[in-house]
Amino acid sequence: TNCKTVNGQFVCETGDCGPWVQCAWDGVQRGGNPPATLVEFTLNGSGSQDFYDISLVDGYNIQMNVSPKTVSAGTGDYWCKKEI
Repeated sequence: TNCKTVNGQFVCETGDCGPWVQCAWDGVQRGGNPPATLVEFTLNGSGSQDFYDISLVDGYNIQMNVSPKTVSAGTGDYWCKKEI
């Protein structure tokens, strides 16, 4: 939240990832500084299914909800949208 560039470095009030804009890049994971609400997606996981969850393990800084949206009635296809 409240991210901006200060003295040439990208910084955020909450969930800051150091001088990096992305918290994960080229397989290197950099968790945001707590508190940070986190939504996690596993796409094409076990049994070719998709999974998602909202984690508060690292604290809570924003309200978040993820809910599936029917793409086409009767097809069983869904899209997920993030609501903040």
